[in-house]
Amino acid sequence: MRSRLIEGGRMSRVINVSFSEADVRKRCGEQGVLISAIEPLLSGGTRIVLTSAEGTLKMKRVFGDKNIIPGKVRRAPTRLMGGAY
Repeated sequence: MRSRLIEGGRMSRVINVSFSEADVRKRCGEQGVLISAIEPLLSGGTRIVLTSAEGTLKMKRVFGDKNIIPGKVRRAPTRLMGGAY
């Protein structure tokens, strides 16, 4: 599990899971783990960034390997492309 969390020598706080945003919020709340950012994925599921590496490890155990989406995922653009705002 440790090798999947390491990115460039640092532990990643990002998890992509097959659960809905509401379910992710509920599960993190039940565990007392704080969410830094959350977004639905275009490919289905939810991308979450947690506030701590410890929280990330805890939630990876809670979600379980079969519900974690491995590799790259399709995300919705969050900024306008080109031009001024």
